Amino acid sequence: HGGQSAVSDGTQPAMLVLSGGEGYIDFRV
Repeated sequence: HGGQSAVSDGTQPAMLVLSGGEGYIDFRV
């Protein structure tokens, strides 16, 4: 979601991704 992700794993239900120095929760289903 949102476009760019620091991780390309996607195995975990929710992971913290750092984007431009900002931390947001990226939920992958």
